[in-house]
Amino acid sequence: MIIKFNPTGTHIHKGLLKVRVDLYPEPTDKTYTLHHIQVPDITSRAYLKGYKGKLDEFGSPINQEDYNLWIESLPKIWQLSPCLCHFIVVPETIILADVNEYVARLFDKDTVATLDNALVQPNAIHLVSTYMRGKSPFTNEKVKTKDFASLIAVTNQKLTSLSASLLDGGEILIIEPGSVVIGAGATNRGATWDSNSYTLVDRNVPANAGGTLDTCQINCAYTGGFTNLVFGTFFLVSGTTYETRDSESVGDEAGAGLHTFTNLSIVVSTSDCIGCYYTASGNLERDTSEGSGFGFISGDYTTPTTQASYNFTYSDDILSLYGTGTEAAAGWANIAKVSGVAAATFAKMNGVAVADIAKVNGVAV
Repeated sequence: MIIKFNPTGTHIHKGLLKVRVDLYPEPTDKTYTLHHIQVPDITSRAYLKGYKGKLDEFGSPINQEDYNLWIESLPKIWQLSPCLCHFIVVPETIILADVNEYVARLFDKDTVATLDNALVQPNAIHLVSTYMRGKSPFTNEKVKTKDFASLIAVTNQKLTSLSASLLDGGEILIIEPGSVVIGAGATNRGATWDSNSYTLVDRNVPANAGGTLDTCQINCAYTGGFTNLVFGTFFLVSGTTYETRDSESVGDEAGAGLHTFTNLSIVVSTSDCIGCYYTASGNLERDTSEGSGFGFISGDYTTPTTQASYNFTYSDDILSLYGTGTEAAAGWANIAKVSGVAAATFAKMNGVAVADIAKVNGVAV
């Protein structure tokens, strides 16, 4: 596999500076055929002329079968998308040499072999989630700089040349799958959601448990990919009004197919829905029947505690979104919050599993 730095993913999240590295499979890797695919060319003249069939008021085709035939008639191109997008927490003073050394240790040949084997399995996201969760961050230092924009620009400049061919021939390790489920699955479906700059909330398969999502997936139909992509968790307030519980920005994702993001930190509670926002797209895969529907609203409503009333015109649809992560501990009897964060959402504190903690600041848990 080849690893490349992706500057669109650099961001500050919950006080931490996070950078993104993308893993691209090579022809000898198992995941290559899943991510080297033929897709409609959205730069072609035929595509730019546009679909001539009737659309509804929201821009979706009225006759989905006719639209699919038009898409299939378009010129195709080969495209290679990353098989994994992983986020690493780094200090403000990071230098390229340190990151290169860290990445070499993080993605050793056993890790590469294990990921390549896991990513082709039917339950790949649950395997990757638990495996990459154990990969310790470069640092746990909180950001002190107030000028986030300048810090992100400087960090990207420092890491712009990060790129390496990873070693193969390692041992495939056994992974225990994760248990948190949210979303119906980021699969190829029979239709697409063509609009962008909307916040989307998918009511299919609400979260089966509370905790923290560390891995999310999305499936793109065409070559354009997504820009300014944000994943979020949402809960029903009343009627069609949902509130954003938590979210994290992951940057741009060029290319079609399945995209997997690891080492995220998005709080989720039982019965939450998964959702997303992006400003441009190569169209999000969806089904138009046999689902619970999805809501949409123009604009970005992914900031935590933001409420909005969503349009559920597509009440039978299913979006290709999915997430998994760590199920929260049952909670502590004497401590409800730590630094303003609900104790039940913690899996670890300072690297120690909550089940092994007896006291916090001298107070019995």
